[in-house]
Amino acid sequence: MRPSPHPEAGWPRVCANPVISSSRRADDRDPLVAFGGGTAAVAVCADVGTPAHPQRAADRGADTYLASMFVIPSDYDGEVAKLGQYAARHRMLTALANFGGPSGGLRSAGRSAVWSETGDLLVRLDPNGSGVAVVAETSEGYRTRAILVADSDVA
Repeated sequence: MRPSPHPEAGWPRVCANPVISSSRRADDRDPLVAFGGGTAAVAVCADVGTPAHPQRAADRGADTYLASMFVIPSDYDGEVAKLGQYAARHRMLTALANFGGPSGGLRSAGRSAVWSETGDLLVRLDPNGSGVAVVAETSEGYRTRAILVADSDVA
């Protein structure tokens, strides 16, 4: 992954604090990055709650939507339903990177996931622990794998 050469791409935002993330507003400085052979839009925190954000990404040529969020268990079902709908509506492979453990005194729902451009769930991690959801597109379709990393392996 590398930054887009397009000046309109803007600068990535960081929003790791779950309290701040709930009050952060999406704006018009949405980065695009070259990703594989295509273009990905980056969504951080509240961007996902703004339906115009993935629409603008698709309008600008994104074929992948990368969402980095801190989602608590009570909000998880609604957030993933939204991401699956965005994938299908805008024909973008869509990924959710969620925390795999608590942060700021709050529990995370974990379960990072990836949806196809038709909105089908391709792979999802477990609620707890560190891991990576991997999707590779082949001539036969998508190959997926959920790789969990033991906490002792992460240091």
